Amino acid sequence: MINAGVREFSKIGIISNNRWEWATIAAAAYSLNATLVPMYEAQLPKDWAYILNDSESCTVFCATQDIYDRAQREVLPSTPSVKAMLCLDAAEGEPHAFATAMAAAEKEGSAQTAILAPTPDDLANLVYTSGTTGKPKGVELLHSNSTSNVLGVRHMVDDPHDFVRQSDRSLAFLPWAHSYGQTCELWCAIAHGASMGVGRGVPFILEDLAMVKPTTLFAVPTLYKRIYDGVHNMMESSSGTRKKLIKKALVLGHKKAEARKGSGPELGFL
Repeated sequence: MINAGVREFSKIGIISNNRWEWATIAAAAYSLNATLVPMYEAQLPKDWAYILNDSESCTVFCATQDIYDRAQREVLPSTPSVKAMLCLDAAEGEPHAFATAMAAAEKEGSAQTAILAPTPDDLANLVYTSGTTGKPKGVELLHSNSTSNVLGVRHMVDDPHDFVRQSDRSLAFLPWAHSYGQTCELWCAIAHGASMGVGRGVPFILEDLAMVKPTTLFAVPTLYKRIYDGVHNMMESSSGTRKKLIKKALVLGHKKAEARKGSGPELGFL
């Protein structure tokens, strides 16, 4: 990241959905005691420009080639603090590719920068509001804010692994650019030794759930409503026999869940 102009206390912008590079960049930023400034792919270039200028970000990571091209045209000319911009989707060998920068850093080996561990009072994230009542405002989230949330979850139960087990797997689809998704899905899972599949977006949620088969899910009410509607729409459009089987499976699933909680009898073989 030194080649990208990142130093201690630097601000690093990232315009991206959830992906492994997002988590890697966040961890790398924290290892230099730099601050992450997350943005959404769906935001307008004028919003990206405002946030980058307000935060005085020195580097920007763009998820796709389209976002990179739009930022080059509509953002960089008006953001003098930005000294470098990389694309996560660009192929290795391209000068603007994240993969190219990673390969170059790997070759440096021992010449890489030493870790600058942040203190609890150092700034971890600068998360901007939606700006519905004016210009977006940067909300300062310290490292102590994130760690206290994770520790708070642990202290909700006697054994931390009663809440999130090391064998658990989640499907991460809540945006990590938001503090809730980042705290619960990313850092809380990592802190408990759990794993996660990274969702491809809301339109693919049902497919991703079937592939990942999560044992735990951090979500919001609208997501559960979407899953509920998806299952029932599928059920109603099925043949009569299949519909009966699905309804019976849902009833048995409810009874099994009650039995696991100790509020109902164990199911018999039949």
